[in-house]
Amino acid sequence: MTTDRRILQCAALVVLASCTERPVRIVAGVADTAIVNSRQPMQLPVRMLGATGRELASRGLRYEWVSGDRIRVSEDGRVTCNRSGDAVVRVSRRELSREFVVRCRPIQAFRHSNGIRLLAGGASEELTIGAVDVDLKPVSLLAGKASVRDTTIAKLIDGRVHPKSPGATYVDVAVGDCVTSIRVDVVERVDSTLKLGPSREFVAAPLRLVGGELRSWRIPSGHYGIRLDVDSTQRAQLVLAALRMNCARFGDGDQQYSCVAREGATIVVRNPRSPGQTRELSGALTIQSLESRPTNDGVMRNALNTDSRAERRAMCAEIIAW
Repeated sequence: MTTDRRILQCAALVVLASCTERPVRIVAGVADTAIVNSRQPMQLPVRMLGATGRELASRGLRYEWVSGDRIRVSEDGRVTCNRSGDAVVRVSRRELSREFVVRCRPIQAFRHSNGIRLLAGGASEELTIGAVDVDLKPVSLLAGKASVRDTTIAKLIDGRVHPKSPGATYVDVAVGDCVTSIRVDVVERVDSTLKLGPSREFVAAPLRLVGGELRSWRIPSGHYGIRLDVDSTQRAQLVLAALRMNCARFGDGDQQYSCVAREGATIVVRNPRSPGQTRELSGALTIQSLESRPTNDGVMRNALNTDSRAERRAMCAEIIAW
């Protein structure tokens, strides 16, 4: 008998075994709970397993509503969730039967996200996804898929985004009928303003100045976010100024600006008290380049399995601001 023939016979035996293996258990969702965020009919996540733990073809399964909120469940396991609600559903095949909870949490839109900012070599951050239902109420139970486009910049592990190297990328998220992308910036901290550049920031902290004292920092031309955080317990406060820069106030801080720096640009922080007053004023200065390292911002990765992304976006309302 040739080697090829033996391989074919072995393959045939494996197929035969999988076809004849008797189902012994039905598994529904995760821990007998299925979360449904789609407003369109979807197949309930149910698997049938054999004695060896092998997943078998889920043929012959029948579904029925048992109790709880009235939801539409077809005999072949397609559920339609128009409103939030919880119901118990039974799935059965011959002598096998399983009851599980279906939690309908259809979402209409994602809330706008300001993105995630991480420090290279620093701590990770939990991926937080805001969504609302058809009544614009927050939805906390979400089941979907997420992946990072450029895993050399950041990685998603157990629901947390971990920084890898300086740059910008996106976490692509698909939940229910909706898809969105959350920007991730990984920033490298430098010890001199002259080293500022794409995906870099400079921090002067703690910053302490006596009365009449001022300090200045030269920065390369470019686009920057500049923030002076002051000690709120002090009546007088440090003052931020800029030379050869065009700035616009933004953010929640009183001294937080978006600035375009020209050649020879300088940032100044001063203590407005009279010279000779020895009592210090304190704060922290942060200068962050708003120009990111180039990255691949192409279409969402296939890992999301969103072959009909355009249709899914059309089903969702415009992203709602926080």
